[in-house]
Amino acid sequence: MTFLKQFYQILEGRRFLLATSVTCGLLFAAANLLPPLLIRTLIQWVTEDGGNEQDLLTLTLLLVVIYLLRGLFRYGYGRFSHVAAYEVMHELMVRVYRHIQKLPHRFFSNERTGNLISRSINDVEAVEDFVAHGVPETMLAMVIPAAMMAVLISIDPELALITLLPIPITGFLVFKFNKRIREHWRSVRGHLSDLVAQIQDHLSGIAVIKSFVQERQAAHRIEEHSRRFRDSSIRANYLSIIPAGLIEGAGGIGVVLVIWAGGSKALQGELSVANLFLFIVYLGQIYQPFLQLASMNDVLHRAAVSTG
Repeated sequence: MTFLKQFYQILEGRRFLLATSVTCGLLFAAANLLPPLLIRTLIQWVTEDGGNEQDLLTLTLLLVVIYLLRGLFRYGYGRFSHVAAYEVMHELMVRVYRHIQKLPHRFFSNERTGNLISRSINDVEAVEDFVAHGVPETMLAMVIPAAMMAVLISIDPELALITLLPIPITGFLVFKFNKRIREHWRSVRGHLSDLVAQIQDHLSGIAVIKSFVQERQAAHRIEEHSRRFRDSSIRANYLSIIPAGLIEGAGGIGVVLVIWAGGSKALQGELSVANLFLFIVYLGQIYQPFLQLASMNDVLHRAAVSTG
């Protein structure tokens, strides 16, 4: 069963909450698109002799309303996603514990208690984090850039294609890293389970350890397990942050391209100052959803590993 199918089943009874969160997120994204368009209109009035004081007052009031609505949508976006996430966490905690109770005796003779604790708590928390942040951020990462691309293409298709060129190249490079990142986070989960199991074993038998003066040896074993967990986490994190660096660099290249190609068109009178402004502003924002998604790459992969 794929991760998406498992995740869809987990969301049963909470899909409306998550859908409401995503809807608020989309409205929040729309509110982010409008201010640059209104400011573009103001620049057109200034440079092309249009508009008046009444028009300016109307535009200002529209901006005030948009920013207030943006704050409201941002609140709903965060609130509903977290309520859904905590509901899922509660159900998974209970479901995992009930499942463990039904397992045969021979399972517990071969499985360490620490591993069960790690699975019952850490994996559930990874899924909760994904519900609260991963799903809404993924939706915004798809919708916001697509909407901005549509606006830019409608203004100047040739310039839009030039300035958006880094996006597919960066997407391909990020995709190439995904499989390796997931494998590394699976290793991290295994080392964490071993560490928790070792600590639990030692604490359960602390009286025996102290009676036989084995404190140094026990501490050494914990240190070894902790070192493996630390090293695997560093390796996984190293790979997880590479996509963010790629996207950040691509965003910079996109802005450079719009300044070069768009500035050249503006100097030749083929592109208005207002449209050049919109290109620069949108190119500065279009990569932000990708960047936020890349910064959450470890959350996404931990959730995928935890449900696998």
